[in-house]
Amino acid sequence: MTTCFRNHPLDSHELHKITRKLGECNCYVTDQYGEPDQWVAEVEVLTCDCLWRIFQKEAEHIVAPGGVLIADPQVRNRRINAAYAQMWLQDNRFEWAGLAAFASKQVGCGLLHAANIVGKVQRTETELADMERRAGPLKHGVPLPAQRTSQKSICLRQRHVVRACSTH
Repeated sequence: MTTCFRNHPLDSHELHKITRKLGECNCYVTDQYGEPDQWVAEVEVLTCDCLWRIFQKEAEHIVAPGGVLIADPQVRNRRINAAYAQMWLQDNRFEWAGLAAFASKQVGCGLLHAANIVGKVQRTETELADMERRAGPLKHGVPLPAQRTSQKSICLRQRHVVRACSTH
């Protein structure tokens, strides 16, 4: 089974401890702190902020491999679902990741449903525009003779529906 998280050089370090030996750090003399010729060593300390940036980069790699955001929101959602599910499958103690995989999948279903609705609305608008175009222009608000017969049949059908409704 593949590992969920990439191995990182800082994995073996303790939080809030230095990450290098002092001899490997940048050391210099300064009088910046009020005392002349004071030695200062710049040390790297592993902090939560540092870890957050590392995991943020990993998350960005999931949705934007190579620095390019996955344009299709459904494909991007599937990648996020897979990452959450993989994390939970790797270690079942991450129950929240299993729940997040399910929740993210539901968001994906919502995205798909919204895309279908938008497609249907666009098709309906196109069909209505085609019908209006085929009907042709009205002359002073009065239908042309060819249009009158089709409109009469529509009116008759509408009256029939109204009568049917009013009898109940």
